Amino acid sequence: MEPTAVPNRPDRSAPGAAGWTPASTVVAAVVTLALALAGRMALGDGREPRLAPTMLVIVLTLVPIGVIVVLARGHGTVSAPDFGLRRPPLLRATVLMAVIGLTLFAVTALLVALVGFGDEAPNYTLARAAVHGTPNALLVIVLVAVASPLGEEFLVRGFLYRALVNWRGPLLAAFISTGVFAAFHIGWVPPAVLGLSVVFGLGMCLLYHRTGSLYPALGFHALLNASSIGTVPAWDWPLPLTMAAAVVATLAIARLIAQLLGFPENDHEVDVAEPTPSARGRSS
Repeated sequence: MEPTAVPNRPDRSAPGAAGWTPASTVVAAVVTLALALAGRMALGDGREPRLAPTMLVIVLTLVPIGVIVVLARGHGTVSAPDFGLRRPPLLRATVLMAVIGLTLFAVTALLVALVGFGDEAPNYTLARAAVHGTPNALLVIVLVAVASPLGEEFLVRGFLYRALVNWRGPLLAAFISTGVFAAFHIGWVPPAVLGLSVVFGLGMCLLYHRTGSLYPALGFHALLNASSIGTVPAWDWPLPLTMAAAVVATLAIARLIAQLLGFPENDHEVDVAEPTPSARGRSS
């Protein structure tokens, strides 16, 4: 059997995600990067943490979900499975998450040995709010461990990666979308941590590609971000409870979004990189 060639151009007439184009990803990435910059400016230098700026950043972090839905609908009707909001194969997802987690642990240990992270918190927002009262701490948990995974996964894996797969296949799509993902974190994390963002981003692309579902990436992202709270020395909240609550809240909100988007009558599990019929025709 001859391998199926990757189409040079997405089929605009194809239904749902199969018709998404790279041009839409550029618009989505530019808008989201601008929102990330606005959020960073709103927080300032972190010396005087306030509730209002943190709430604003939460809103700015979630806005890209609406942006990508609008862009996706520009190509026709969309549904929850177009963004990977479908039930994953649990065993495969669990094994992949374990492998990715071990890889991240090894890369983290290597980076600490080579460059060290010092006393810096891995996330700027955590450092600015860890010791400034319960309301602000709750908002930071929502921002870092719920809003950020939702906004970033919907944009990077659910939309950018999926559209770029239509254009040049999964490998290039993974590297380009991960580059955008890492760019979102510039100014928010120490430079050494950006390397972890790249490894993490590639791992989430693999997880999405091999499961056909965005839910494992959402849960893993929420778990990892929530666990980073424990690296802040002044944080005295029960970390396991924080991690569990973050995962449950993230997946529950994602499920709500899926219900709002709706499901096609004949939804079926497919690999996110499966070529469309028209693509197969062009490759023959």
